[in-house]
Amino acid sequence: MTPERRFYEWFKRTMPKEWLLQRIETTTANGVPDLNLFIPLTGQLWLEFKSFRSGPIYIRKEQYAWIKKRQLLGCNVSVIALVGNEIMFWSSPFDVIKTKGAKLSIDSSPNFKTNRKNSPEIRDYIIKLCQN
Repeated sequence: MTPERRFYEWFKRTMPKEWLLQRIETTTANGVPDLNLFIPLTGQLWLEFKSFRSGPIYIRKEQYAWIKKRQLLGCNVSVIALVGNEIMFWSSPFDVIKTKGAKLSIDSSPNFKTNRKNSPEIRDYIIKLCQN
């Protein structure tokens, strides 16, 4: 199981059971985030999962293009990253820098950051995002 998949499985176990989490595995479009999350009577959020032991957060240029376009059109879409035991969200347009190869590195501070043990805080932040 990949680190991102383990992170998703942890996320799924710790979030409320009434939330609808739809994993997205597409071969027909590039850059589509990993998860569409729907909270009844609240709203929805697209999430791109990243998991690293340390260092910068990398995304592919197609992911950045998809996220940036949707954010500019008013869609709720975020990158959620697990780095060590910290969870970070980039939930508004963010800057990237090009690295060697096809990857981009996020070059903005996260909008939200907390310890993995604070799942109620993470849940509350996601609810807030869905209400916008």
